[in-house]
Amino acid sequence: MRPILIDAHKNDAFFPFIPVGADKDAGACLGFSLIEVILAIGVFGIAIVTILGLMSSLLASSKESWQETRAAQIARQILDDLRPANGEDHGSLLQATNAVEPVDIRTATNFQVFYTTDGLPIASGEPTAFFQINIALSSITNAPDTNNVRTDFREVRIDVSPIASGSNSRPFQFFSRIAPKLMEKP
Repeated sequence: MRPILIDAHKNDAFFPFIPVGADKDAGACLGFSLIEVILAIGVFGIAIVTILGLMSSLLASSKESWQETRAAQIARQILDDLRPANGEDHGSLLQATNAVEPVDIRTATNFQVFYTTDGLPIASGEPTAFFQINIALSSITNAPDTNNVRTDFREVRIDVSPIASGSNSRPFQFFSRIAPKLMEKP
């Protein structure tokens, strides 16, 4: 014999008749079936796998964005160093030993330097070297023009490549033009 609990206020709107026990109709709402639990776990698992898959691609995108930002900062620093002061024919390039190397920007030349993740120059082969920077100075021939006071521009190409292990991203390229000195109008 199965006990059936009946609320004393079966006709009251606040306390409807609720049988508790082994009745077919009453037992249907007492819990979840095994199939419902398995389906819920499956849906939850698919959602977790999808979220984790998105997180890995977001982390890779974030890493590349950070590298590009740091590369732009390093390129700006190098361009500022290479740009000569007013009336001078040479710029400078900060080396790993904190020594400043003068650079004659009137001649085409190539440099290779290395930088840390903090944007500081470092010697090649150091374990903390994160960026390899290739700097190329080339001449641009401009026809003399009375409206253009600078006629001997140099193009600067800076390629910043992450050299960290496991990094297979493309080099970030930056271009600019600089002039060795101000030319007087004829």
